[in-house]
Amino acid sequence: TTNNNDDNNNNNSNNPAIDLTTRIQMTRLRGFMYCLLDRPLEGKPLLEKTLEIAREDGIFLPPTLLADGISIETERQHVHRQLKLTIGSANVFAVYENEADHNNRINNNMNMKTTTDSNNNGSSKHNNSNNSNNNNNSNIKQQQQQQKEEDTRKLILRECCAVYDQLARSYFQSGEPFRAIYCCLRGLNLAEMVGHCEELAKAYATYAFVKKSAFYGSLARKSAERVGSLAPVTGFCAMLYGGMLIGEGHFSKSQTALKQAANVSKEVKDVGTLGLSLSVLGWSMFVNGQFEDAYSTATEMETIGKERNDPRFLNWGLTSHFRNLLAMNKTDQVQGLLPAFEAYMEEYWGSMYNSDKVASVGMLIKMHLANDDLTAVTELVQKYQSTVELVMKPCTQLIEFGGCVGVIEGLIAVVGAEQQQQKTDDTNDDSKESNSSAAAADQPKTKREILQTALDSFDKYAETYPILHARANYLRGLAILAMADYSNNSTTTTEQQQQQEETEKSAIASFREAISWARRFSLDHEEDLVTFHELANAIYALPIETKVFDRQDAGTKGIDAEAVIKKYKTLLEDLNYNISSSDETNNNNNTVVDVEEEMEKWRTIVSCTCQNLLQIWGSSNPNINTAARSLEQRICSSTPTTLLLPDNNNNDDNNGNITNSMSKDELTILSLCIAKCEKMRKEAIIADS
Repeated sequence: TTNNNDDNNNNNSNNPAIDLTTRIQMTRLRGFMYCLLDRPLEGKPLLEKTLEIAREDGIFLPPTLLADGISIETERQHVHRQLKLTIGSANVFAVYENEADHNNRINNNMNMKTTTDSNNNGSSKHNNSNNSNNNNNSNIKQQQQQQKEEDTRKLILRECCAVYDQLARSYFQSGEPFRAIYCCLRGLNLAEMVGHCEELAKAYATYAFVKKSAFYGSLARKSAERVGSLAPVTGFCAMLYGGMLIGEGHFSKSQTALKQAANVSKEVKDVGTLGLSLSVLGWSMFVNGQFEDAYSTATEMETIGKERNDPRFLNWGLTSHFRNLLAMNKTDQVQGLLPAFEAYMEEYWGSMYNSDKVASVGMLIKMHLANDDLTAVTELVQKYQSTVELVMKPCTQLIEFGGCVGVIEGLIAVVGAEQQQQKTDDTNDDSKESNSSAAAADQPKTKREILQTALDSFDKYAETYPILHARANYLRGLAILAMADYSNNSTTTTEQQQQQEETEKSAIASFREAISWARRFSLDHEEDLVTFHELANAIYALPIETKVFDRQDAGTKGIDAEAVIKKYKTLLEDLNYNISSSDETNNNNNTVVDVEEEMEKWRTIVSCTCQNLLQIWGSSNPNINTAARSLEQRICSSTPTTLLLPDNNNNDDNNGNITNSMSKDELTILSLCIAKCEKMRKEAIIADS
């Protein structure tokens, strides 16, 4: 019941009443409580505060550096996969990510170890007569203390992993895909340092969903089985695995996994995962055109909501009913649900995720389009303009497919009507062309930009979720026809006819592409949209081949060795360029000192990265011992001159001296070092500016 300001009172690390671990747990639980109460926007700041207390600062990176943060975590995951570092030690260095602090801790620990070893060697000569029992007691106490510290670190890591998992979903549903991806990666990398636990299984499942990787999906389910076949995490992993399969069009497998998730969740009374499982199951059925089945799932959610008096289930059931009735063209029943739906929007609008807002507005627009009420559609587009603009963001299209489609169809209708009105005005009154026509074009131009960007985002996201291609191309065809401009009075009738033919030709190409994708995934209801279009005869004039689609699992790709070598050579060339360019203007060797300093920073990054990997995994993994030590020796034992020299060996692969003999393991670690270096250089540029 305390507020956020109370955290300042507990910030003293010497306070024995509330230690760091307890503060992390308390803050995380407060954030989770809001999420359980269907108030995620209020819970998110508390979850972010939890990471701040744990000194997990990466999530707070500005947009200019967030991509570098993602790159670093991606390379870490490549290191884990390439070197098979799936289970490590809950080392404190994994928690504290600040690079300067991180490096100091490693150096201090290395110095302390040297001093301790020296002291131990000296003192052993004077303590031979000490009682062996005292030594044994001391060793036992030391082991107990080490175990206690290890348990504390594991607990902190697990708390951070749980927060990252929840925030990944929050950012994803709020239309912040890059922060969501960062949370997925960072949470996964931390969880792999803990070992098999619920957090690791969830992290694998979430990352599998984001990357569309069956490989990570299988890791998630195996890890969940180690926790327990009827553990809540088993249902959660099955739920996300089923959601992942939807994007590839594997609807039967998807629904089998989602039904399993729902059954396990019922068995263990995990209400949250049960709701998500039924909701995603309904979505799988909806996208596949199984509207009756999806409607039955909505009824089940509504029934559970009434039995438990749970607003989340009531809302899921209501919105799903609304969506499926619209898809089945049962507008009379939709009208009956309208008062309850509007009451839901009024009560929860302030705390809704952006995806829920898009869903609500999109469904209202589709209802009015079904009734041919263009005036109501126009009013909704204007009233909820900020929500309408959300469809321009990639990621909205998947998480709320139905609502996003409704908004885009509304924009197409409004833009088409305004375009037609402009054409009529120009025809009736040529004298107003330079004034009123220009003024009328102002408003449609803004909607045109929103519509065009929304369609581009739809296409972009369809590259990740190919089932979206069919509807994306269908909407593109409609938009081409709606935005066509034949009103230029300077053109002849013949020229206008040619423009119209070109427009229709372009729209037909989009419609044919939509059919090709619909056939690839057996989405008959998607092809039906085109079949009943007025251009159907022209669309089907020539045979349409089914789209060929096959994609490699992103989870098994690993690094691109050639790309890593190229990045490394670019890094060295940047320093080499500074030497040559500055030597022309400076004769006092100041530039050489700068290069020496830059090279020393680079060596520090490599050394700290390798030492960090060795401290976490070195005792249990021979691969990391070999690769990390070899890379550190290669980089840190070379002089700047040697590193900056081009390859003089004339190797066929044109690789530099340092890289041409590196193993895949070493290159993978090198890629992580390069990503860290790029981030630090950007931070320095921002600080200087």
